[in-house]
Amino acid sequence: MSEPALLQLEHVTVVRGGRTVLDDFSLVVRQPECVAIVGPNGAGKSTLLKLLSRECYPVPSSTTVCRILGRERWNVFELRAGLGIVSNDVAAWIDPNARAEDVVLSGFFASATIDALNEVTPAMRDAARRALVRLGIAHLADRPVRALSSGEFRRATIARALVHGPRALVFDEPTTSRDLAARRDLVAGSTYWRHFLLPAIPLCMLATLFGADVQTARLFIAIPAATLVVGLIYLLFFFRMRRRLVSVLVLIHLSTWLPMLYQGLRGERREEVYWGLSCLYLLVAFSFRRRARRGMIGPWVVMVAFVIWSMCFLVYPLAASRPYLDAVIEQVWNIQKFFVVIGMLLVQLEDETE
Repeated sequence: MSEPALLQLEHVTVVRGGRTVLDDFSLVVRQPECVAIVGPNGAGKSTLLKLLSRECYPVPSSTTVCRILGRERWNVFELRAGLGIVSNDVAAWIDPNARAEDVVLSGFFASATIDALNEVTPAMRDAARRALVRLGIAHLADRPVRALSSGEFRRATIARALVHGPRALVFDEPTTSRDLAARRDLVAGSTYWRHFLLPAIPLCMLATLFGADVQTARLFIAIPAATLVVGLIYLLFFFRMRRRLVSVLVLIHLSTWLPMLYQGLRGERREEVYWGLSCLYLLVAFSFRRRARRGMIGPWVVMVAFVIWSMCFLVYPLAASRPYLDAVIEQVWNIQKFFVVIGMLLVQLEDETE
């Protein structure tokens, strides 16, 4: 059965301040579509957002339909807790004396700030800190809102929208008050993981050639050499992100492809491919570290499994000269498979029960 539409509007008319803002308007936004609504000031974009968050309602009519996630009636706080909303209106009613971390935590309760009625759990605090790190403002966690710049405050409200893993994100001019570099980071920062995965393409090519017993030595030299050079040029001259992140990516890139190029030049194809696979699975292991929250076991189990996998690739070439290692590595490999299966099951169960 298909999921209900995020927003279903049919023949909707909205009047605000005596002026008709939306007139006989119809729109369907399905899950998991990404929809951008553009138009001049006063076209009704913000009013549409208010319809979604139940801050305003359409004029009653027999033909009017206004459903959110398949329902026409909602507990407003329950609805807003399931959405991640960034808008100037949300920012306006946040307490200026609240700490940045409390602003982010308020996203769990769809409230202006945290008070005695809100029970904040350690898992929530961990999630809030991760959201602050993701937006690059972890160092501002204890700073009051009134002491934040407009750009820093906007980052805090975006972290607030993301912190609880909402069913839908709704942004109303989210890059307002942000300089061009910050806007670029907002768009690109959450997807920088692709720069770890792109080098996996030439690595898969090498692994395929090795598995097919292709003995063309030039390919095992040309592929790592080209990947090394192109990757460095891209990271140093075209990858516009924080300098610290660029430095980390360059270090990872060099430590992966320089040894592979050296082994390719020596004709050690097995060692070349296995070193690359070892590095790749080590990166995958540490990517699961980002999912590990206090009290969770699954991500740690998966992380250990991929570290074991990485170590197997690293030491496997030694088995050629030490036959007794072959049986040991095979047993460890089987243990690793067990860890991956159990770890992924734990991750799914812990995500569902959180």
